[in-house]
Amino acid sequence: MILLYVLLGLVTVLYTFVTWNHGYWKKKGIPHISPLPGFGNMLDTFISRRSSTFILVDLYQKFPNAPACGFFNLRTPSLLIRSPNYIESILVKNFSSFHDNNNSYVDKESDPYFSTDPFFSSGTDWKTNRAAMIPMLSPGKVKAMFLAMKEIMKQMEDYLENNSENIDAKHFATLFTSDIIANCVFGIQSNSFLEGDNHIFRKLNKKVMESFHNPLKGLIFVSFPRIAKFLRCRLVPDSAYTFLKEVIMQVKEFRETNHIVRNDFINALLSAYNKAIQDNDGCIENPEVLLLGRAISFFIEGVETSAITISYILYELAVNPKVQETLKKEILSAFSKREDIEYETLQNLPYLNKVISETLRKYPPVLVLKKKCTENITLDMDGTKLEIEKGTPEFFTSSSLQGFSLFMASTK
Repeated sequence: MILLYVLLGLVTVLYTFVTWNHGYWKKKGIPHISPLPGFGNMLDTFISRRSSTFILVDLYQKFPNAPACGFFNLRTPSLLIRSPNYIESILVKNFSSFHDNNNSYVDKESDPYFSTDPFFSSGTDWKTNRAAMIPMLSPGKVKAMFLAMKEIMKQMEDYLENNSENIDAKHFATLFTSDIIANCVFGIQSNSFLEGDNHIFRKLNKKVMESFHNPLKGLIFVSFPRIAKFLRCRLVPDSAYTFLKEVIMQVKEFRETNHIVRNDFINALLSAYNKAIQDNDGCIENPEVLLLGRAISFFIEGVETSAITISYILYELAVNPKVQETLKKEILSAFSKREDIEYETLQNLPYLNKVISETLRKYPPVLVLKKKCTENITLDMDGTKLEIEKGTPEFFTSSSLQGFSLFMASTK
């Protein structure tokens, strides 16, 4: 009998612990979906039935007239921001109160390299990492990258001629972006169109993406970040960092020995690395973290993200032959009087820009943007007040916003 009372007491305490804040959004008058004890509104994600993105899209559509709606990410009360005015207020006007990225699953101690990515940094680290990344994307460096792309495009043309019947758009795009990043960021020739998936650079990309898309690892990182931190889990495997370090050091030695200076990304990375070592002023505790952190960011976001966008563009052109024909005419007209492709000409192709922009609208690379409130604040939009407490996570579903007919003249 005593054991029964003890068990009943433990169950009561546990139930109280997992449900004590379930009235949070009701007290604030924010529309929301009733949560389940322990799982909040994320049960489907926990059992791998649906991703959290689809859950947020459903939530977005459930409250069409609400500027924001609440949900529970397990036990954490979170906000899904729907109104473009509120989104602008949070990301622009009041950004100082929402500058932290709500990506706690990338731990600085467990993965010091990937945590330097601005998308996964918070506080002063975010500002420092973002400021260090911007100079590497200057127009001059992008133009220098374009010159290297022209050599890769010759191999791409040969590949298309030899594989003209059936082409996997995603695989084709990944071969292209792999060559671009290998050449422009790391200063090596990967020759993906010649060697296919056998090249070590392609094998590295496959290994990294398998780690990223591991469902069990993703569940632990997103749902149980403390457990992930305790186990010192990493999104990027150690072998990736080892490989990148070897490549960069070989390029560094080769360029210094042969006195080679190129206006490219790897030169900017090496310059920042050498400066950090020479200054030794304590501002950068570990120059190697700076070097590998920037390298893995360019690798992941340059290869996979760009390949996905390119594959969607190819798909849309395939199913919309009129758009394909119009784009073809613009490109042929622009280069009819030139034997070679020039960077400046590409910058003045308005229809191409429209095709890319429309593809990004329909298939945004970042489906969900996450921020965290850093101080208590009240947002007032058109007489409607939204009180947000410090520490509250904010979510923005770009796919819902960009496809919502209320905000678009035409979404078809």
